[in-house]
Amino acid sequence: MRRRAAITRVVLPAILVLSACSHDESAEAADSATPVEDVPQPATPMAAPTEEPSAWVGIELTEGLKLAIPTAFEGPTTHDDWGWYTDSYDLNDASGAMVQRLMLGVLSETSSAEGMRRTATFTNKLLISGYQELDRVSWEQDEDMAIERVTFKWGDDAAGAGTCWLAASNGVVAFVTLYGDYFDDGLRNGIEESLAFDQGRS
Repeated sequence: MRRRAAITRVVLPAILVLSACSHDESAEAADSATPVEDVPQPATPMAAPTEEPSAWVGIELTEGLKLAIPTAFEGPTTHDDWGWYTDSYDLNDASGAMVQRLMLGVLSETSSAEGMRRTATFTNKLLISGYQELDRVSWEQDEDMAIERVTFKWGDDAAGAGTCWLAASNGVVAFVTLYGDYFDDGLRNGIEESLAFDQGRS
């Protein structure tokens, strides 16, 4: 009995101390946690042109390149010093800072496919800070057009996301590059699915 009483006198206070410490640590962790409403939330993906057609508008460049872009994008801004890119459209936040940019260009005198890839990569590295390719996927959009999609990250901390499409049809190659502060698969898919060439072009 004396031994059991001694164990009780030693163990019980220790358990009470540990329980108090655990409670204090849990309370501190809860107090230091960031409220859910203060944690940055992912951007809501854009609805596709077929789902919300009023949010998109069709545009056409030289050589018959056609695609849909969100009506919220501002532009076009023309460029004569961006390599093969001749036009750009920007989506800005409330302060006027760019959060998404779309760059467009068409090359009618094509070299080899590998030459086009090198040209696109070189130009993107010049224009987009911290440009790093992640992967490439190629497919035939239809019997008249083939597409290669390059996914990349960018920025000093590589937190930005982007997509570059090389769309080729009958000797014409279009460079279409979208990049911004966040990845929006609805925006990317809407642009990608709308890419086409006017087959009636001369």
